[in-house]
Parts: sequence; C-alpha cells; structure tokens
Amino acid sequence: MSMARWPAATLGVGAFSVAGREVGGFELAPVSLELMAEGEREAALESLAALYDAVPRPFTLLSVPADRPPHEHLGAVEERLASRRAHDWYRPYAALYRELAAAPRRPLRRAYLLLDAPSAPELERVAGVVGRMAEEQGTGARPLDPGQLAALWADLARVGAAYRVGTRVAVGEDVLGAVAL
Repeated sequence: MSMARWPAATLGVGAFSVAGREVGGFELAPVSLELMAEGEREAALESLAALYDAVPRPFTLLSVPADRPPHEHLGAVEERLASRRAHDWYRPYAALYRELAAAPRRPLRRAYLLLDAPSAPELERVAGVVGRMAEEQGTGARPLDPGQLAALWADLARVGAAYRVGTRVAVGEDVLGAVAL
C-alpha cells in the first residue's frame, strides 16, 4: 500500500463533491443488535439488507465514534415507536442501554451510508431511491446536508495526516477505515 493525499473535497452552494464526484449520504438510525431479541434482530438485519440492496451502485458505510449522550440515541429510537407494544418494549431497552452506556465495553458509534455520483441529478435519483426504501423498511435514515457531509469529511481527513489506500479500504494513523461495498 502507498501513502497518499486525501482526495480534494469542495463544499459549494447546496452541494458537496470529492474528486469531482457529487457526494450525498444518510445517517442511519442507531441499532443495538445485542439488546434485541432474536426475532427483532433478524427483522432489523433484513431491513438493513433490503436498504443496501436498493442502492444501485457502490456505496460506503462509515462507522465513527458517536460522542453523543445516551438520551440522544434513545430519542432517535423513541421517535420511531408507533405502537403501545413498541413503547412497552422500549422501557426495558432504554434502561439496559443507559446501563451499557454508563460503562461501555466499546464506544457508541454513528453509522453513515455515503453515496456518490458523477452529477447532481444522478445523486438526487440514487438518494431518492435509498430514502424511499429506508422509509418502506422502517429503517431510520436521516439525509445529510452538504455542510454535514463536509464536517464529517473534515473530521476524517485530519489535515496533514497520511493514510494508506488498499482495495476498498482507507486506513489512517488512528486505525480509521472506510469500506466501499
């Protein structure tokens, strides 16, 4: 693997591009598989698989430390609860989550699904497909605006840091990786 410069990114009016390609993305709703019953876990994984299958081109999944308090995660989960049964399920989940967050075995994380395209209309089309599939599957996927994408890019780029590029993986000094699927 060779050391390389981070590709140039540009934040324009209503657009974010990297190396000349338009970039868009979604922050995926938090999913704590270890806190779910087997049936719920299988349903969550099937929903994510359907979402990933809906993306008609290669995409990037990015997982970064969340640096967020437990109430923000729990709020994102609670706002998607539709029934009384779901609210009944949520109470013990929230208690267990708070307990795990108080003494984490590993840091809480945020997950992003990032898309790129050669043009803004193509990116809009692909993002629309992904957004509709996320809604159909009940998988929370919040669209990121160009400013949020630029901030995420800046956090990852670490100005002045070198990184290694291999097949579908970029790894930096702090063992940060992005995998393109």
